[in-house]
Amino acid sequence: MGRGRRGLFALIVLGILLPGVILAVFGFRSLRQDRLLAERQTRDALQSSVEVAAREVTRELARWQEWDEPTSATLTLTPGASVLSARGLLWLPGTVSEPHLDANARRAEEAELRQRDFAKALQLYEAALREASPEARAALLLRIARTAKKAGDLERARRAWRQIVSLPTSPAAAPAWLELVESGAVPALDFYRELIAGHFPLVRESYSFYSGRVRELIGEAGVAEYRELERRRTALTLASEAFLAAPRRNPTPGFIAFWEAGRAILLPEDALRARLTKAAQSGPGTAITLRARQSASMDLSASRPLDDPQLPWQLEAAPHDPAALERSLRNRETLFLGGLGLVMAVLLSGVCLTARAVRRESEFARLQSDFVATVSHEFRSPLTGIRQLAELLDSGIVKAEERRQEYFGLILKESDRLAHLVENLLDFSRLEAGRKQYSMDRIDSSAWLEGTAAAVRNSRLCAEIPAGLPAVRGDRDSLASAVANLMDNALKYSPPESSVRLAAHSGSGKLSISVSDHGPGIALEEQSRIFEKFYRSGGELSRQVKGAGIGLSLVKRIVEDHGGNVSVFSQPGEGSTFTIDLKVIGDQPS
Repeated sequence: MGRGRRGLFALIVLGILLPGVILAVFGFRSLRQDRLLAERQTRDALQSSVEVAAREVTRELARWQEWDEPTSATLTLTPGASVLSARGLLWLPGTVSEPHLDANARRAEEAELRQRDFAKALQLYEAALREASPEARAALLLRIARTAKKAGDLERARRAWRQIVSLPTSPAAAPAWLELVESGAVPALDFYRELIAGHFPLVRESYSFYSGRVRELIGEAGVAEYRELERRRTALTLASEAFLAAPRRNPTPGFIAFWEAGRAILLPEDALRARLTKAAQSGPGTAITLRARQSASMDLSASRPLDDPQLPWQLEAAPHDPAALERSLRNRETLFLGGLGLVMAVLLSGVCLTARAVRRESEFARLQSDFVATVSHEFRSPLTGIRQLAELLDSGIVKAEERRQEYFGLILKESDRLAHLVENLLDFSRLEAGRKQYSMDRIDSSAWLEGTAAAVRNSRLCAEIPAGLPAVRGDRDSLASAVANLMDNALKYSPPESSVRLAAHSGSGKLSISVSDHGPGIALEEQSRIFEKFYRSGGELSRQVKGAGIGLSLVKRIVEDHGGNVSVFSQPGEGSTFTIDLKVIGDQPS
């Protein structure tokens, strides 16, 4: 490929690949901007979600008086911040007041404790019970049960204890339960469950006594499943005591308090956090969480502190499926890269096709140039010989008749060679232009082949043409030209002392004409190209032998135009055999 053609090829390749490179650069920049835009849009949506969540949390916090958390404690307070009632505590902070007892009750205690007159004491307690207020009934029933137990009347004592248990909660209920447990009337585990449910208005010391006593009766293994609940409620009760001593938002670590005049509620941080997290959820695609203030946030998230600065959390909004955005971006990148790869593959294919076309065109141009040079030389050689011989004969220098006849023979031979070359060129030109016309006649194969062989007039040619070959239909002169080309090639490419064999036979409805030589043979990789126009094999002998590179191309075109085919069998160093197969007409035997 010349320098000019290489430069043109480089420009073509640059023109093909440069748009692809520019497209790739802009595509990658677009992908990066697309990712940044998607992340910004996601953050904007998350920021909007976290603002909505903050409003919902503020609204939920404003409804704290309506909360009914099972793990919370609710306190009803006096104007002096004393506890009127409590729910959810194991014991009551402060002290528990004893109910007021009348004169009969005091005389009954004196008869029980000092006089040890249990019958009289029971009568007086019963009299006091009939006139007692609801608050005093439990205390009187407890004294009746105690006195009956001292008197040995256990059945009466159990009835009194059961009456106490059936009354609304009072400080007397816990000792009544314990007496029933110790007497075997009720299971100890039932009493323990009532204790940790906070059903008895006890002070801390009383609760500790009863809890320890019942666990002693049951054993630690028997209450193991309830101990965690008791520990949580103990922590809640201690937090309530701390709050009553000094009201503040975080009375003890892990607990939050809300209060106003006459009412307060305390609950664990995790319960409040779960409640606020549930209230903050704004949509299926966004996950709202409460994280500790100043804690590190996720890469793709939006956060803001709660409006209540005393609460230890901030709101954070993040995609419910953080990997979904990445998958979406990856899918887009994959589609882009796939498309870009396809475009680049097309462009590279274009480069390859262009390179092949340029190379083929360059090769064709070289072959044409060689063809012109070869044809010029082929014309010049016989013309020069004819001219020189004619000048010698014309000048009268050659006197001997034998020598003159030899020169006439050489002139005739060179004229035949020149005519053959011209005829090949004309046939090649007509075939290339599509103007070749065939005169299709019935051909007597045997006589035609013998005549074609005789026209060669070369003693090295050995024609083995059997008589009675089946006839073929075709253009006699064109087919004769094809066979003559094969014979001419065989004679040129085989050693001077070797013979060339022309043979024919028929079979399977076809006539096979073969030309064999003892030349250098043809390499396997060249056998598929020798029928291309202008192609000549690259051996040293091919460079020495004259030829235009169109003979075998003409043979192939002529034979195929007659519905036949031409093939070659050759091995380097062992010669070559070219075979023409033509369809026969008639059924004559071979």
